[in-house]
Amino acid sequence: MAGDWLKVKCRECMELFDLDKNGVEEGDEVECPECSENLIVKVVKGKLKLATHKEKLHDYDEIEFDDE
Repeated sequence: MAGDWLKVKCRECMELFDLDKNGVEEGDEVECPECSENLIVKVVKGKLKLATHKEKLHDYDEIEFDDE
């Protein structure tokens, strides 16, 4: 079965690369083929997005702040 490929952009170097959207889930890590940055897969409004570890930690800080 062929994958369902998406063009995604690295948040560090802005390189576009293909990602098999059926091969990843939210929270998975993927590596940018250009700069080797490890990126985290996020689902935002039903779409796959990539985030750096710094951005992912920022999201957790906001969630904790909202719960207080």
